Amino acid sequence: MKIEIPKCQAELLRALRFVIAARSKEQTRYGISHIKVEKNKFIATDGKRLHIAEVEHNYEVGMYEVMKCTQSTVVMLKNEDAGNFPNYQDVVPKHEKFFSITGSYEKSTFLTSILVGLGKVDVFVNSNFLQPLLEIDTWQVFYGEPDRPVLFKANKLSAILIPFHSEPVIYETI
Repeated sequence: MKIEIPKCQAELLRALRFVIAARSKEQTRYGISHIKVEKNKFIATDGKRLHIAEVEHNYEVGMYEVMKCTQSTVVMLKNEDAGNFPNYQDVVPKHEKFFSITGSYEKSTFLTSILVGLGKVDVFVNSNFLQPLLEIDTWQVFYGEPDRPVLFKANKLSAILIPFHSEPVIYETI
């Protein structure tokens, strides 16, 4: 089955582009280089982040290979040999602590706001993984312990980022 999303389906196109940003680019990681399609849900991961979009659709459930992804269109083909997608429900955190970031910021200011907010609770994430989040104006950021995944939630979009440990750098003088 082929899925082709044109520009006229703007909400679905934006949701799919958001999910596609998190898929693995490595062909050796076959099961996670595809998009998982469930009933009213699209999911992708590269092992360090997970994106989920909950949007109504009538597409067949399964694993899809992304053939084309541009600002104006997404084309995917169902792949029966895609391998197993990880059990993503086990990764979705259930934290109660959160902060919100709202407003139409300059992208660099928005990015800084997220990083500063997380830094205050000793959570450090790869800032490149935040780029797909910049198209949305309001996010709730759920966090727990510094070594636990961080959940970003905006309406029907979710991004789960695995934090990394930040060790102090010690310089020796010679």
